[in-house]
Amino acid sequence: MNTSDCTDVCIESGGAGKTMRIYMAQAVDYFDRASLSYYHRNTLRQGQMVQDVTLTPGQCTQVSHTFTFAADSMAQEDDIVVIAGAQEALASGGADVYQAAQLAWPILGPDFSVAPERPGVGQTVQFTDLTVANGPVVESWTWDFGDGDTSTLQDPTHGFDAVGCYDVTLTVTSDVVMPRAITKGVPVSLAAPTAAFSHVPNEPDVGQSVQFTDLSTGDYDSRVWDFGDGDTSTAENPNHTYATNGEHDVTLTVTNGCDTDQTVVTIMVCETVPPVSYWTRSVTGTVELGQGIFFYEQATPDEVTYLWNFDDGTTSTARNVYKSFAASGSYDVSLTVNSGCLEDYYMETVDVCELPTAAFSSSPETPDAGEVVHFTDESTGGVVAWDWDFGDGHSSTLQNPTHAYGTGGTFTVALTVSEALGCTGDTTGTVEVVVVDPDIFADDFESGNTSSWSNAVP
Repeated sequence: MNTSDCTDVCIESGGAGKTMRIYMAQAVDYFDRASLSYYHRNTLRQGQMVQDVTLTPGQCTQVSHTFTFAADSMAQEDDIVVIAGAQEALASGGADVYQAAQLAWPILGPDFSVAPERPGVGQTVQFTDLTVANGPVVESWTWDFGDGDTSTLQDPTHGFDAVGCYDVTLTVTSDVVMPRAITKGVPVSLAAPTAAFSHVPNEPDVGQSVQFTDLSTGDYDSRVWDFGDGDTSTAENPNHTYATNGEHDVTLTVTNGCDTDQTVVTIMVCETVPPVSYWTRSVTGTVELGQGIFFYEQATPDEVTYLWNFDDGTTSTARNVYKSFAASGSYDVSLTVNSGCLEDYYMETVDVCELPTAAFSSSPETPDAGEVVHFTDESTGGVVAWDWDFGDGHSSTLQNPTHAYGTGGTFTVALTVSEALGCTGDTTGTVEVVVVDPDIFADDFESGNTSSWSNAVP
C-alpha cells in the first residue's frame, strides 16, 4: 500500500443520525460480528475500536485517515464500519498506526411507502419496499400489518377491516448484517386531528378557576393538557386554578396513534392587588439646564414593567433612569407600571431652567452724598425679578432703581435676578460716595478758587 495515497475518509450516512464505531481490519471490505470477533481473538490489535464518529443523514462526515489503536472493548452495534489497510511501523511511542486505504460501510436501511397514505376500511393498500442496501444483499422481507396478518412478499398489498391506526412493521435480513426493522403508522378511515381549545375567563386572576374546552377537530382518542405551571390533565374539558400571576403557556396535544397535533396558547394570569406607581429623583426643586438627575422607581410589586415618559420626546423602559434635559421648561415626567393585567400611573412636574447672568452699572460712578444714583440692570437669561441690596440697609425690587446715599463711604451693592422657573443669578459691585467740606467750598467760592474742590473728603 502506498501511504501517500491516503486521504481523509468520507462517511455518508444513509439512515438516521447515529454514532458509528470505526474498526480496523486487513484485506476485508465487509464482515459481520462473528468475523470481527474472530479477528479480535486472534490478533492483539486488529479489530479494536479506534474512533467514534457521529454521522448526519445526507451529509459527508470527514474522519482522520490516521488512527492510533486504543485498548477499547469490542463493539455491540450491528452496523460495522471497516477501514481496510496495511500496517506501517511508525515511531509514535511504540504504538502501531494504521493508514486508511479504503472505507467500506455495510448499510442496511429498511423503509417503505404506503399508497394511499390514508386508506379507508376494506380498501386495498399497496406497500412498496424502499430499503436501502449498500453492500449487503437483502435476503428476506417480513411484513406485520398490525392486525394479525403478515406477508413475506417484497411489495405486498393488504386491506384493513376496521377503523384505527395500525402499526405496520417491515423487517429485512441480509447476508452480512443483523436484521433491520422499521414501523410506520397507517391511519385507516381516520381524519388527521387539529388541536384547538378555548378558556374562560380570558385573563383570570390568581386563584380563579379557569374552564378549558377542547375544540379540536378530526379523529383522535387521546389528549394531554399541559397548563404551563407543572400541572397536566387528560380530561376533555378540565378546570384549572393558577397559584401565581404572569404568563403561562398552555399546551393541548391530541393524537390518534398515527397522527399528532399540538397547539399552544399563552394565558395571562393577573394578580388581585393592582400595582402602585411612584418615583423620586436625586435633585429636588428646580433643576438647572444640563444637570443630570437620577429618577428612582418606587413601584410595588417588583414584578412589573416600566415605561418612563419625560415629556421631551424621550422614553425609557429601564427601572431607574439617569436623565438630563436639553432645554429649559416645565416637564410632566410620568411612570407607568404594568403587571401584565393591571397598571398604575404617576406624574410629577420637573422644572428645568437656564441660570440667568446678573450684571448692572451705576451712574454717576462716584456720587456725592445725597446725590441720586441711577442703577441700570444689564442682566441676561430671561430675568423676570430683581432684588437689589444697596449696602446701606436699603433695597429695591425694581429693574432699574435709583438711590441716594446719606453718608460718604464705599458701599457694596448686590443684585440677585430670577428667571420664570426660579433659577437665580447674582453679582456685586461697589459705589464710592464722597462728602464735600462745606467751609472749604464757601471760601473757594468767594475767592473764585475752585481748584481746592478736590480736597473733598469721603
